[in-house]
Amino acid sequence: MPRYQLRLPDKLTIADVIATMVHKAWDVCQPYVDERNRTPEDYADFEMEIHVGIKPYLAAFDLCGLVPECAEEIEGNPLVDYEDSLYHLILPHTFSDFVDQLAYSAFYSIKHLLTQKEQGLEEIRRAFQHGLGSYLYFNPACGRLEVCDTSTPIDPWKY
Repeated sequence: MPRYQLRLPDKLTIADVIATMVHKAWDVCQPYVDERNRTPEDYADFEMEIHVGIKPYLAAFDLCGLVPECAEEIEGNPLVDYEDSLYHLILPHTFSDFVDQLAYSAFYSIKHLLTQKEQGLEEIRRAFQHGLGSYLYFNPACGRLEVCDTSTPIDPWKY
């Protein structure tokens, strides 16, 4: 199973990233929305589908990022700030497959609003790809270090 690190700058939480991603995906769909079909619940349904879609794959651990190996092998060689918050996306398939699945779930919740469904789905997918991809890194050592064996899962939404 691929494991990706989501490295968020200090003071930015996963809830902030998801909220921004939801808002961006909602905004990019608006040119394709038939206002006559809109209900007050549509945004909440859209947001809920995204949270439900991400929740099973999102993880955080109390000792993540505390040893140099957590950053040394990262592809893309970002400058690591040890004040960053570190989350994980632990996926059954590729990141692209995950984004496609997540985008389709969100799309399905608002497809009744969209006049151009294919364009709406593609815009949602791109918003998710960019919203998560900006913080996403692959570290082949992640989850395989000695510190990982003693690390305890924590709630990523409270971290």
